[in-house]
Amino acid sequence: MTTACRCAHPLTAECCSVVSLGCLAGPDGAAVAGVKLARLARLARTGVRVPGGFAVTAEAFRRHLADSGLDAVLPARLAAVPDPRDHAALAEAAAGLRLLLRETPVAEALRAEIARAFSLHCNGPVAVRSSAVAEDGSDHSFAGMFESFLGVRDPEGVVAAVQGCWASLFTHRALAYRMHAGLPVDALAMGVGVMNMVSARVSGVAFSMHPVTWRRDRTVVEAAPGVGGAVAGGPVPQRVEIARAGGRVLRRDPGTPTGAGPLLSDRDLTRVVDTVYRVEDVLGHPVDVEWAVDPEGRVWLLQARPVTGAAPEDDDTDWDPTAFLGDL
Repeated sequence: MTTACRCAHPLTAECCSVVSLGCLAGPDGAAVAGVKLARLARLARTGVRVPGGFAVTAEAFRRHLADSGLDAVLPARLAAVPDPRDHAALAEAAAGLRLLLRETPVAEALRAEIARAFSLHCNGPVAVRSSAVAEDGSDHSFAGMFESFLGVRDPEGVVAAVQGCWASLFTHRALAYRMHAGLPVDALAMGVGVMNMVSARVSGVAFSMHPVTWRRDRTVVEAAPGVGGAVAGGPVPQRVEIARAGGRVLRRDPGTPTGAGPLLSDRDLTRVVDTVYRVEDVLGHPVDVEWAVDPEGRVWLLQARPVTGAAPEDDDTDWDPTAFLGDL
C-alpha cells in the first residue's frame, strides 16, 4: 500500500524533486506530479489497494531542462517545424528531441534522491509510469500518449526509465496533437511514478459502464494471465459482462484459450467489480481502471481514469468526462 507523506513542510508544485506517493493525495498533488498519480494517491487514502512507491515530480523535470539548457534547445528545435501537417519534418524533429531527453545526463543530486527513494519505498521490480501535469483537462486530453516501463530493477534503470517518460512528451503523436491544439511546447510538465510491481497471476482492465454501448447498468471486466496482458497486447483477453443490479454474469467471451478455463474465479470477479464501483464512488463518474490480482487473491488498482466519449443517463447534452478531472 502507499505510505503516508513524509514531507516535513507543506507540499507545493515547486518544493521537491522526489516525494512519496502518499504526499500526492492532497489538493496540490496533480500540480506536483500529474493527475494520474494524484488520483491514485487519493484513492489509496480511501482504502483502495494501490502499490506503494514514490514520484519524481514535475519540478524535477523543469529543473532538469533548466540546468541542462534543454529549456532553450527544445523550443528552437520545434520552431523549425511550424506546420504540424508536415509529418515527415515533425517526425524527424520529434526523434531528435526524444534522443536529447534520453541522452542528456541527469544531475547527480537527482540520481541520488532517486536511489534513496528506491531504497526506502521499493522492494523489488518496479513500474515506472508517466504522469503529465496536464495529461487530461477540460480542453485537452493526452490519454495514452506517454510511456510506461515495467520490471525495472535498480535505481540506474529507474533513472533511464524516467528519462524515457520525459522523452515521451515529444513523440510525433504528442507533438502533433499539441501543435494542432495551439499549445506551446512547454504546456506540459511530466511527473513520473515509480511503483512496486504487483506479482499478478491475472490482470486487466474494467469499465464501470459498458465501453461500447455506454449502458450504465452494465459492467465489463477484461482479464489476461500475468502482468499487463489485457492492457499491452498479447493474448485476446477474457471478457465478462455483468449486470450492475445483482451482479449476474450476462456474457463470457473466452478470449485466447489458456487451457485453464476462466482466469477469474467468482470470488475474484466480485472483488474486481467491487473495486471498480468503489473507485467510481470516490471519483464521482464512470471509470476505466487497470487492475491486478495477486496470488493471495488481493485486487490492486494500477490506474483509474474517466470513461471517455459517453454521456450520462437521461442527459441529452454532451458529456465531457475531462471536466471531472479537477475534482481530485
